[in-house]
Amino acid sequence: MQQKTEPDHAIMCTHRTLVKSRARGLAKAGLSLPQFEVLRVISAKGPMSMSALSREMVVTPPNITGLIDRLEKQSLVSRVANANDRRASIIELTEAGKNLYDILAKRQRVFLQNVLNVLTPDEQETLSTLLSKLRAEILRRESEA
Repeated sequence: MQQKTEPDHAIMCTHRTLVKSRARGLAKAGLSLPQFEVLRVISAKGPMSMSALSREMVVTPPNITGLIDRLEKQSLVSRVANANDRRASIIELTEAGKNLYDILAKRQRVFLQNVLNVLTPDEQETLSTLLSKLRAEILRRESEA
């Protein structure tokens, strides 16, 4: 028999389980979650400076430097000279980085779709509505802070 949990506990436990599962899957491909996040941000927003990437990911510049160094060693990103500022580089995905990101992002989508199949279509719709409502409330509270 399944034990009833409080919603806040259920959300936190589900989040933790999902993060651990993603981390294990990414580790098999030789990436950490933060490294994957770099690939995701650049894939979504296009090439950008390390300072812009740092702001986008809300991490310190030294952390971004370390992430980029490791991804560059794996030939997943490259540093390109910034035509507007010779002191700065623009970070872009290599073909290998684009391909790996696409493969891993698709795997994550398929995994989540398979997990969601435990729910009926109505439950999936309800879950989506409730999560959207919670996300909107979180964003509203952050904007007031």
